[in-house]
Amino acid sequence: MSDEELFNYKTFKEINEIPESIREVIGNISRIREIVDELNNKGVNELYYIGCGSSHYVAMGSALPLLIHSTVKTIVAPASEFIFYHLNNRYESRRAVIAFSRSGSTAEILSAMRQAKEKGYITIGITCTRDSPILKLTDYSILAEKCYEESYVMTKSFVTMQLAGLLLSLYKISDYHERVEDIVEESTKLPVAVEEILNNKQQYYKLAKETLEKNAFIFLGTSITMPAAFEASLKFKEMTHSFTEALHALEFRHGPVALASKSKEVALFILTPSDKSADKVIKLYNELINKGFNVKLVTNIENYKNKNQLYINWSGHVYYSSLLFIIPLYLVAFYRTILKGHNPDKPKGLVKIVKAF
Repeated sequence: MSDEELFNYKTFKEINEIPESIREVIGNISRIREIVDELNNKGVNELYYIGCGSSHYVAMGSALPLLIHSTVKTIVAPASEFIFYHLNNRYESRRAVIAFSRSGSTAEILSAMRQAKEKGYITIGITCTRDSPILKLTDYSILAEKCYEESYVMTKSFVTMQLAGLLLSLYKISDYHERVEDIVEESTKLPVAVEEILNNKQQYYKLAKETLEKNAFIFLGTSITMPAAFEASLKFKEMTHSFTEALHALEFRHGPVALASKSKEVALFILTPSDKSADKVIKLYNELINKGFNVKLVTNIENYKNKNQLYINWSGHVYYSSLLFIIPLYLVAFYRTILKGHNPDKPKGLVKIVKAF
């Protein structure tokens, strides 16, 4: 099937539109900075990042700068868990909740934001849908219309909303990190990096074909790449109806390594950026190869550029790893879905918007 034919699938088309949607967010950087200035002026010192499904993983990736480089209290939670356990009536701190929702109509998100407003939280909504309820409900909003998707599965919206949230977090840590402006500037290189990833479609198709008979997929990451690992696991579930799991990389040695007896049935993907975790994660990769596992690296480590791995040509900041590393896995999942005879645009049992809570 040619690329021209594949563009009849909305999912394939939308994955290929990621560079354009990234450029839209970059064009809104001044708006994002204005929102952070407002939060700072209001003395916000407690932040909650929430979402549902893929949007929860968007929240995880967005909050990384605050979780790693800030003294600002930052919590990431599914919207339902935020409602169950984090909403309260304490007013000794200024709190804001940042909600990610492709549609801006998800039931848990809307319930969370209404209750948060009632309790005095500052509310921020990040969405892809014009005229969605979240835009009217929140104090501040970021609308990225070019990441709107017709497909049921989230792909470009995951990347785009995560970039918007990540830029917001970067500006929030500017008091703690002297290189924030440089890191923000690096975002302008992302569209070209994504286009290069998209140019390797034959490699992703080949990998989907090679692993077609695998019964299970496991995605391993570090704190930096876990949002992408969780998202990849979800996409393989949604689109290909396969059993999947996502784990922190070195945690695989603490129990799951027992799956070595089933290694021929399992495909592993290790998402490892070129950072201080790399040496230990590569050691794990070699151990798993020796135990007979089928393992692929998704990495920007230069040594693996020509070793039949899913190499990502990115020398910019590690914070952008999650939104780059997921893209080849989206395409592997897409091709696997097609090869298995499923509809990638509307997987069985999946609804586009969950409207009941």
